[in-house]
Amino acid sequence: MRFTGRKFIVAIAIILSIMLSLPNFVGDNIRKHLPESLNPVSLGLDLKGGAYLLMDIDMEQVQVDRMEQLKSLTRAALVGEKGSDKIRFKSLRIQDQAVVFSLREDSQSEMAEKKLYTLGDGVEVEKVGDLFKVAYTKAGWIKIEKDVLSKSIEIVRRRIDALGMREPSIQQQGTRRIVIQLPGVDTPERIKELIGKTAKMTFHMVAEDARCASTKTVMYKNGQGSVEICKDVELSGEYLADSQVIYDESGRPGVSTTFIGIGAHQFETLTGENIGKRFAIVLDGEVLSAPQIQGRVPGGHGQITGNFGVQEAQELSMLLRSGALPAPLTVVEERTVGPGLGHDSIEAGTLACIVGLILVMISMIMIYGKWGLIVDGILVLNMLLLLGILSFFGATLTLPGIAGIVLTLGMAVDTNVLIFDRMREEASNGLSALRSVQVAYDRAFITILDANITTLVAALLLFQFGTGPIRGFAVTLALGVVTSMFSGVFVSRTIFEPMVYRTNKMPLFRRKQ
Repeated sequence: MRFTGRKFIVAIAIILSIMLSLPNFVGDNIRKHLPESLNPVSLGLDLKGGAYLLMDIDMEQVQVDRMEQLKSLTRAALVGEKGSDKIRFKSLRIQDQAVVFSLREDSQSEMAEKKLYTLGDGVEVEKVGDLFKVAYTKAGWIKIEKDVLSKSIEIVRRRIDALGMREPSIQQQGTRRIVIQLPGVDTPERIKELIGKTAKMTFHMVAEDARCASTKTVMYKNGQGSVEICKDVELSGEYLADSQVIYDESGRPGVSTTFIGIGAHQFETLTGENIGKRFAIVLDGEVLSAPQIQGRVPGGHGQITGNFGVQEAQELSMLLRSGALPAPLTVVEERTVGPGLGHDSIEAGTLACIVGLILVMISMIMIYGKWGLIVDGILVLNMLLLLGILSFFGATLTLPGIAGIVLTLGMAVDTNVLIFDRMREEASNGLSALRSVQVAYDRAFITILDANITTLVAALLLFQFGTGPIRGFAVTLALGVVTSMFSGVFVSRTIFEPMVYRTNKMPLFRRKQ
């Protein structure tokens, strides 16, 4: 009865491993009758085929945009909300990654510094003679770049999800690149185009209908002429909460827009103060439409109309709904893996696992005789445990991941070799059969633990700093370390100790190692 508790745990592990790994060994006809929680392991791009995109974020453009934003914030801080608080300044400009200006009245110097320090922790203010310099600190730039990267990944993920892609992989690489893997996609051109669109929407007044501090000429999206607009942004698309395709009475498609928060208030103010005037809706530097404002639009609800086709309206709605990219993305590397090559990789990887497992099992029988059969059973359990855990957590199996599985087979065998050699050594020192087994497991455990922890640390480092297939290898290797420790130490001890306890005989080895 002393082994009952451990036997129960082993029995549960065997049942769970068989149940979780079962979907990987049956066809679709049987798999559809299994519970929805039981799924086969997901296959990576190199096994299933698909598209691989490596996209770079234009951080240089981010710096330009943020400096323009800092310039606007500096001007707003100096002007203030009340006339008495207004700071009189001149020559406000961007110079050497800093916003510089000088005061018209030196007596306002102290007040100006107090206002500028409200711009945030990531901004520093320096006064050199009569010149004020406002710039982002090094820590401020690092935070901006991290925020841009995380927001870009999130928006790319939303756009891919909106396209209905199955099992996409979107990961960060370095400080400014995004790795996108799309299994099952053979022609990524359209997807690449939609992912890379900035979808930055802004609203400007048309210059001929309004007074502008500065203007710029912008082309219409459909290529039919151009329009001169005020350079200042009246409303930014960052406050856009929702966008849907709509149809007018004649059946022509358009796009509805819903602004929230301050954006809804700004939109209502913009339309209320400029009735009869035109404003331009600009997306990614091109004018979508320049309608005339017919009246105040309350609640932040508006419509974008133009010469849209149904597909164009759907894509525009999706882009606006998913959000504007904070910076342009460019493709720096692109690969396409055909399904035929992926199928060949699966067959080669499966063959490698089977051949490796068979050779190891034969070796165990040759070395340890009938006790080697028990070790072989433990190896099979280890494989089922590993495959079951991968399936349960929805891990993605890649070709390097298969290599990690093969490697764990050798590690599991190494565990048993260490324990068996320690058994022989303890028995030669005069200990009884049962005591030799117990001491062997106790003393070999420290060596096994040290070796596996070292491997586990290496796997964690590969996962942390690697990408794509390297991470796949790291995942299977790390999980293999855990399963081999459990099966090679806990399960084998649960089996061997009762056997030796009943027979009072040591495992017999066919040849000495």
